[in-house]
Amino acid sequence: MMNNSRTSSRNSRASGAQQGVYAVEFALMFSLFFLVFYIVLTYGLIFAAQQSLNLAAENGARKALSWQLSRHARALAAESEASRMAGWVNALGGKDALTVETCYGSPAPDDGVTPPAQAPVSPGSCQAQHADQFKVVLRYHYHFAPLVPLLGPPFLAQNTVPKYLRAEASVSLGIASQLTPQGSP
Repeated sequence: MMNNSRTSSRNSRASGAQQGVYAVEFALMFSLFFLVFYIVLTYGLIFAAQQSLNLAAENGARKALSWQLSRHARALAAESEASRMAGWVNALGGKDALTVETCYGSPAPDDGVTPPAQAPVSPGSCQAQHADQFKVVLRYHYHFAPLVPLLGPPFLAQNTVPKYLRAEASVSLGIASQLTPQGSP
């Protein structure tokens, strides 16, 4: 009888110890699974946001090609279209971290030596290269308004994701002026 009680107490201790091992294995595997899921979600949203910013910049530049009364009207139409297209990124981030800039080159000077002055509509780093070029630049400050909350120590979290998402597109306004019928304002 004594033998049976010793064996049963050993079995109960062994099964209790085995259950503890299952808990530790589950904690390790769940942590690993969560980390992989978090990385896929974070970088998937960063990729989707970057592609959306690229599309918004392209559509804003295309909008600038449509006939407008002035360069300023072109810039406002392009900014409005780009902001509309990239609005989901700004809304998901929860803060106003999206900036849209438009710029265009000014008409070339008569002397042929001086490069054309830049005429940015919005302040920033937007610069058109040619007199008839129109450029749309979108910039999203990811560290200020991340799409997925950053986990871990700040130095590690901020070094694993981009600080800014940036997209730009440019069009030649010479094409649009060639398509405008003669005698139109």
